[in-house]
Amino acid sequence: MSGGLCIFWNNEINVEVYSWTNNLINANLRDKKGNKWISHFVYGNSTYSQRKKLWRELAANTEDPLTPQMFIGDFNNILSQEEKIGMYPKLVSQMIDFRNFVDYNGLMDLELQGRSLRGSLVTKCVRSASYKFKVNGELSQKVIPQRGLGQEDPLSPYLFIIAVEVFTIHMNEAHTNGVISGFKVTPTAPTVTHLLFADDCIILVEAKEEEIYQIILILNEYIEASGQRINLEKSGIIFGEEVSIQVRVNIEEILGIAAWDNPGKYLGLPTQ
Repeated sequence: MSGGLCIFWNNEINVEVYSWTNNLINANLRDKKGNKWISHFVYGNSTYSQRKKLWRELAANTEDPLTPQMFIGDFNNILSQEEKIGMYPKLVSQMIDFRNFVDYNGLMDLELQGRSLRGSLVTKCVRSASYKFKVNGELSQKVIPQRGLGQEDPLSPYLFIIAVEVFTIHMNEAHTNGVISGFKVTPTAPTVTHLLFADDCIILVEAKEEEIYQIILILNEYIEASGQRINLEKSGIIFGEEVSIQVRVNIEEILGIAAWDNPGKYLGLPTQ
């Protein structure tokens, strides 16, 4: 037992617990045929900072890469808003951190359907490709990409165009349904909800919490479908002058992204 976390086993399995904390039990398992694997029994802390600390501990438990490992339990976190039970969506930053942990460790969700947490239509297309490198005039063995493509890969821009179309469709649908407002340069001008350039995106909505939650839902659907990730360190929020301090603070906390006081220029043009 470890702070409310306990494990049970029968005579078919030999279990050797080698470490434990309040939210984690680590054990070596061996069946009667001699098959061995490492199991990590997890119960996620209700505090996000403690859950993130636990993920770092789990990521460090890979000293023996040849021995299969299993992570089982309740991580107390989700990968998409569809998994959320409750009124308010999960913070995007927390889901991204958890997804990064899942991807880094190559974890697969063992549901009844056996769905891979890393699976997406775009990722499956990427993994169908293979490469060879010429070194000293000789071709290397076949290399199959496992973690996506770099920006300079010739396939990258085409995959991005295919993936980002999903985001554009969802944004247009949200505006048509009246759940996001968008922005007009003049009263008679068409409404603009977002602008895209290469892999950069500018989203234009009113500073209302209900619209921010709709954007979170759209982004989560896009992340789930495309397999892409949001770089929070390169992301920022620009508020209008009439937005109150309290509203700014609330929106920053919801998104987990800081405001840009001096965003400077974008593509040579002032952003304000």
